[in-house]
Order: sequence, then C-alpha cells, then structure tokens
Amino acid sequence: MTRATSTPPHRPGRPSHPAATPASPPRRADRPSHAAATPASPTSRADRPSRADATTPPPRRRTRAVRHARNAGLAYVEVVMATLLMMLCLIPAVNAMRASIGAPAVAALSANGLQCVKSQMETVLAEPYLKLLAAAGNVGTPSATYSLPADASCPARNVYIARYNGDNPATYSSSNTNLLYISVRLADPTLAPMPLTTLVAR
Repeated sequence: MTRATSTPPHRPGRPSHPAATPASPPRRADRPSHAAATPASPTSRADRPSRADATTPPPRRRTRAVRHARNAGLAYVEVVMATLLMMLCLIPAVNAMRASIGAPAVAALSANGLQCVKSQMETVLAEPYLKLLAAAGNVGTPSATYSLPADASCPARNVYIARYNGDNPATYSSSNTNLLYISVRLADPTLAPMPLTTLVAR
C-alpha cells in the first residue's frame, strides 16, 4: 500500500529556497603550499656593517667639521690682529690726549714766563746808560747786578749785558762804549727761555 506524499502548496510572493548543498572542501592545488614560503636567510657576516664603518662619520660631516675648525682658527687670528692694531692706535691717541690735557697748564706757564721776562727787560731799560755800561761784561755770562732769582710769581731770570761793535755786527768789543747788547731770558733749563734782546745806544 503506497503512502501518498503531499507537497505543500506554493504561496505566491515568497521565493522558493533551493535545498542548501554543503560546500566542498578546497582542492589540494588551491591550498597554499608550505614549501614556497622559505624563511629569510640571515645576513652574512660580510654584508653586516663593520664597527669601524659605524663610528666613521660620512665624508660630508668630516668636511664640515674641518671647515668649521678652519673658520674658528681664522676668527681667532683676526681677533688677535684687531687687538694689536687697537693697541698700536691707542698709544699715540693716549699721548695726544695727555698733551692736550696738559696744554692749558703749559700755555699758562709760558705766558707767565714771558710776562716776567718783559717786566725785567723794562726794568733794565729804565736804568741810566752809564750804569748799564758799568755792568757790561761777557756776552755769555749773566750780569750779577740785574739777574734775579726765582720768586713766588716768576721763575729765575738771567740778564746779559755786553758792549756791542756796531761797525762789525754780531761781534763784541770791550773798547766800544757807544752801543750795548742787552738780553733777558729765563734761567730754568726745563722751561722755554723766552728770550728778549735789544740794543741800547748812548
């Protein structure tokens, strides 16, 4: 007796699902082979960088270092040369500054010495001629009568009186009594002499 199988009726609107078939396992040819993947061989001793190569800087760095050292040496030489030139220039500058600072004092001292010489010359010229003739002596020897020592206002002054030869200029004669050579100057050798000279006739 045959049992009848009933097929469920197909409902419209729903897709029919075919029977799911199990996936077949991949074939041997599709599987990745383990022989193809070979491990990376370690680098040989010759390919490894040596310790000397690791410590040696590249040529460019060495060139920069040498160039920097040269520049530093040149800068030091330039500084030394600039210092020497500055010292050489400062010596005359300091001397000139010292002279300019002391110039007013020297000018005042010279002006005072000249005034003292003029004052003594006026005093000598105010004397009578015969008195000057009596005091006349050697042209290189100061007159003891009219020369004055240093005092509070003036340095020492020497007065020279000699008989002058009018017939032969710049000569001195003891026989000529008509013309006298008179000169007054400062006696201190450290000062400018400030000489004043004149001729006095009888």
